[in-house]
Amino acid sequence: MATFLGDKRVLWVIFISIAVMQFAIFGLTGYIAGEGNWLMPLDDVYIHFQYARQFAEGHPYQYNLSDPPTSGATSLLYPYLLAVGYVLGFQGLWLGAWAMILGSLALVVSLWAVYHLCVAMNAPTELSLATSVLFGVTGSLAWHFMSGMETGIVIALTLWTLVAVIEKRLRLFVIIGTVLTLMRPEGGVLAALAVGTLFLRLWSEYGGREKEAGRRWQLLLLALPVLAIGAQPLLNLLITGTTVATGNQAKSILATVPYDPIVIAGRIWDNFSRMWVELATGYDAREGRGWYLPLGVGVIGLLAIPLLLFKRDYRLVGLMLLGWFVAVIGAVSTLDNAFWHFKRYQMPQHALLYPMAMWVLIFAIGRMPKAKYAVYGVLGIMSMFAIGLLVQFQGYHALNVSYVYQQPYQMGLWLRDNTPEDATVAVHDVGLMRYVGERETLDMVGLTTPGAAAYWRNGPGSVAEWLLNVRPDYIASYGRGHGYGLGLLEDTALYENEVASFEIADWRPEANVALAANRQAIYEFSTGDRYQSFTECVVGEPDTVLFVTQIGALDVGDIESETAFDYEWQSSITNRYATEARQFSMSDVTVTDGYRVLDGSEAFTINMSCGNTEDAVILFTNVHAEQANAIDIYVNGAFVDTQWIPEIPGEIFTITTSIPPSYVEETMKIEMVVQNQSSVYLPLSHNIRQYTGNDAGYPFMLSPFDEENFVSLATYKDGDVHLHTAEFGDLEQSAGRITFNAFIEWFVPYSASTDGDYLFFVHVYDDRNSPPVAQWDDYYFDAPLGNWLTGEMPPEFIQIDVTDVPTGTYEVAIGFYNPQDPADRLIPESDVYEVTPDGRLWLGEVEIE
Repeated sequence: MATFLGDKRVLWVIFISIAVMQFAIFGLTGYIAGEGNWLMPLDDVYIHFQYARQFAEGHPYQYNLSDPPTSGATSLLYPYLLAVGYVLGFQGLWLGAWAMILGSLALVVSLWAVYHLCVAMNAPTELSLATSVLFGVTGSLAWHFMSGMETGIVIALTLWTLVAVIEKRLRLFVIIGTVLTLMRPEGGVLAALAVGTLFLRLWSEYGGREKEAGRRWQLLLLALPVLAIGAQPLLNLLITGTTVATGNQAKSILATVPYDPIVIAGRIWDNFSRMWVELATGYDAREGRGWYLPLGVGVIGLLAIPLLLFKRDYRLVGLMLLGWFVAVIGAVSTLDNAFWHFKRYQMPQHALLYPMAMWVLIFAIGRMPKAKYAVYGVLGIMSMFAIGLLVQFQGYHALNVSYVYQQPYQMGLWLRDNTPEDATVAVHDVGLMRYVGERETLDMVGLTTPGAAAYWRNGPGSVAEWLLNVRPDYIASYGRGHGYGLGLLEDTALYENEVASFEIADWRPEANVALAANRQAIYEFSTGDRYQSFTECVVGEPDTVLFVTQIGALDVGDIESETAFDYEWQSSITNRYATEARQFSMSDVTVTDGYRVLDGSEAFTINMSCGNTEDAVILFTNVHAEQANAIDIYVNGAFVDTQWIPEIPGEIFTITTSIPPSYVEETMKIEMVVQNQSSVYLPLSHNIRQYTGNDAGYPFMLSPFDEENFVSLATYKDGDVHLHTAEFGDLEQSAGRITFNAFIEWFVPYSASTDGDYLFFVHVYDDRNSPPVAQWDDYYFDAPLGNWLTGEMPPEFIQIDVTDVPTGTYEVAIGFYNPQDPADRLIPESDVYEVTPDGRLWLGEVEIE
């Protein structure tokens, strides 16, 4: 029986039959779930397909013909293999069938490798075959061979690399190790460790026996897999201008923004430790997806490492396997998507556990011959689990293909049939909608669009800025269904003009790897008003009184704008995105913008080559006033002023800061430091202007002000704030309302400085000891008292509604209070008006008739 089972022809039949069975199961399942279309269960598959089609049609590395080359396909070789199928006629959706054929071939090759690995450790023929069959029918592995990705090929190459090391087959190793390195970046890690192991195993052998003497020079061949490690970065550099693949830019935890080493280390450690637990148990408790390995395969397989370390002939192999697991799991742990696609990046390690488990069982049989029957029992239990996993993952396959069919496939068809051929579409995700939609795409994640990954890493606020820059014709994307970040975008005008929606009724997020959502939609792009960034100088027309030079405008969250101004920022906030997007009201205009989320500081550099260093500079800072705070402003390290941010969520608040001439230099580094780090500071933009003319630097001063001959009606804050004018207008009737104006003017001496978040109020009283019958409470000239510029503040006509106030004589009082602490009121001093201890300044009476 053992001789029959060991016959290579019999093994070929068994292994090919397993691969054909899996191809039939998953192919038929996908065809039915895809409503008669040969669809794959992952949108990412179609990223490879698009690159492969471009290769076949003579446009290598160009995801879109109008784009420069990109390295969005993480695997260097796999798109070439797919392109072969495309040339052979597997085009359109049928390229998925070719991908599954490649996966089936990889499965056959992997089954042979598992068999070899068991036999190499003296496992009986029937147990070696049983292990291979167990491997072949395990649903989680079969799914990856049939998923359309390169995972199955990587598994086959990994297993055969181990075969070559154990059997000391130099030439086979050089070929397999080199291909493994070129197939996946982490394959280079496996190959490099294997090179060192095989070198040490062959060194003494090639020089120790007479007939082998002089063969050590052949070990130079081991340099080929190592040199191949540099092939993909070098190719990326030559083709795209950077050694870092766009996939790594978009997905690496090491590129987390903000860059906090402690937080990053914590996330990597969480991934690393979780992978070891799931590897040992074979069970995923975190995402609720159940078993990935038959019961016992993980923990028994891992025991092979210490077992080999105690075997002299295989100690180096044991060290290599330990290095493989630690290095690859460590590398995968640095990815945001470490557990995506049913643990795609971990599958080569899962595959290794099958022969390793058999090694442990064979060792047990060698020590205890009667344990052979127990081993058969263990294999029986594992086999039942494997078949159960086949049923489980066949169901996952059907579910995810149906998701692909319902969303990205239908969205691609809609784009193809309902948009102009020259339309550009911003997409998330970019695979099938580009492959089927046949429209130029802008990848919001940044895998296939140069430069977009930096915006994606910086959060939805930067993504909004990027969309406003690239201005696609359409957006086809997730919204709230994908999570909070894209939900922020959906809540803005960017997603305002929905033209088609695609929903999934039987949504099961725990089983979703297709990267679908309960709802996606296509939107015709709508920008609305936005902040305009520029670095060049804009000089205004000279005027007899005043003219303005625009020094520059920084749009926070726009990576290109931030780079142009050497923008820096610090924040310890980890429970929010580095940037967020909102739709704001500003001067009766709706503005879509992105902003930084800070609790530390921000800084940027201004070049005054287009201005002068003799006049003051005015800095206008727009913020989202979500929470009250204060910021200290420094210029080249010198403190200039403190500015106050009120709490008015949903609105853009403008801070105006005067930088006196004594601080103005050719190059100025302006830094804003948050005072209250328990609150957030949310800057949107900075605009730097210089006013030239009479009293330059004081933009609201249209004529000189005679401070020496000024007589104030009242003062606040020890003479830092002067009441200049206080007059009441006549009653006015309009549209059924009765109002009167309070005409108020203030003056802040040039030598003074103000501070505090104080609101101004005008109250009309029938009884001083009762609440006012009419009132106006707001920031004078839209600025807290602490943000007032020195000089004469512009006059404001404060309109007070007295429509419902009975006729009579009423008293009018004004004052300032802190909205964060209403009991905090400023106490004025006046020789003209009455002042009460509660801080009210009584201006006189008004007649309401």
